[in-house]
Amino acid sequence: MPPLVELRNVSKVYRLGRGRPVSLKEALLGRSRRPPADHTTIHALRNVSLTIQPGESLGLVGFNGSGKSTLLKIIAAITEPTTGTVMTRGRVASLLELGVGFHPEMTGRENVFINGSFLGLSEREVAARLPEIIEFAELSRFMDTPVKHYSSGMFLRLGFAVGICLDPDVLLIDEGFAVGDEAFQIKCVQRVRKLREAGKSLILVSHALSLVVELCNRAILLRDGEVAAEGSPPEVMLTYHRQVQEKTQGRTLRRLTAADVFTLDRGGNHRVELLSARLLDASGRERHQYGQDEGWTLELEFVAHQPVQDPKIVVAITDIERRPIFVTNNEAENPPLGQVEGRFRCRFRLERPNLMPGYYLVGVLVMPYHHDDQAADAGAGWLEDLYEVRNGFVGFYIMPSAGHSRYHWGVAYQAHRWEIEIQL
Repeated sequence: MPPLVELRNVSKVYRLGRGRPVSLKEALLGRSRRPPADHTTIHALRNVSLTIQPGESLGLVGFNGSGKSTLLKIIAAITEPTTGTVMTRGRVASLLELGVGFHPEMTGRENVFINGSFLGLSEREVAARLPEIIEFAELSRFMDTPVKHYSSGMFLRLGFAVGICLDPDVLLIDEGFAVGDEAFQIKCVQRVRKLREAGKSLILVSHALSLVVELCNRAILLRDGEVAAEGSPPEVMLTYHRQVQEKTQGRTLRRLTAADVFTLDRGGNHRVELLSARLLDASGRERHQYGQDEGWTLELEFVAHQPVQDPKIVVAITDIERRPIFVTNNEAENPPLGQVEGRFRCRFRLERPNLMPGYYLVGVLVMPYHHDDQAADAGAGWLEDLYEVRNGFVGFYIMPSAGHSRYHWGVAYQAHRWEIEIQL
């Protein structure tokens, strides 16, 4: 089948500064009394090529200003590329700036019909989907009210409902899940899952990286307008986290406390240095996707640049926001290591994660053996005493098991069963 979206060598250049005539007279006479302005060109995209096949879901990640939103606007035909070609097939719905195109003097109902016509739907087709849109947006009492009287949340909910309920072939979302309260956000994610299951295509931009991993089967990392990495979402997320780590490597420890240690990408006095880290499956193969009941081994290799006595190794599993989920160290189950100098290796085996599907990060700390967390009250020196701090340098994705239900929520999965007696 032909791709629904195809971009070939697409570039977008923006010109900063006032270079065009500012009056009709200047335009006609071809001159201006104003002094010439300096101009700066910004390359938002550089020679980006990609294709989206029917049923494929693509996640776009990267730093702010990397070109993600510009790329979506080009696909949505909101802006034109400076060079390159863009081809789309089928109905493309964009949830970029929700509510753009709504007329403030018209009612919610009237705006739904107008936006449906923008997508090429007839009045009859929009009318058939109107009850679903009203129910999804939770605005049944307000559909005949001009949208200028809507709150920002109502406005955004209607915009999302229109885009997602009008049966698009390709859905473009730019941070669209930050709509409404938490319950409505969950409903939005569930609806996108249904669209995927129905074979619709999705292009998603989100800083919620766990959503990209969950909803997309392919990811692209953009940096400075260029494709820096492309592949499976867990692999691309790992590359992205390494770039974040490089960008923030200079952060200081001095104003941080013990509670912040897992937010650091790197720190410590580096008397002990982490050289390598690998996630290995039962056969010893390195990979970053595991089932909910599938264990893995974290293999760590260090070098002690000078003798250290009884170093304590801490392993932390955190969520994508660096919130600790499980933290442990070798002190609980092993005798002290004694004096260590030079290279050494350790392996941490997680027998069964029992985590909900999603993307997770691994952190490692090395500290003096009798180092006490309560010493954090002494101030910044507590963190400076750590030999090594490395967080977010390894990521892994927990895939849903065969019997996983979308009604399970939270971080940790608990084996359970229900017994209900109706007639007592």
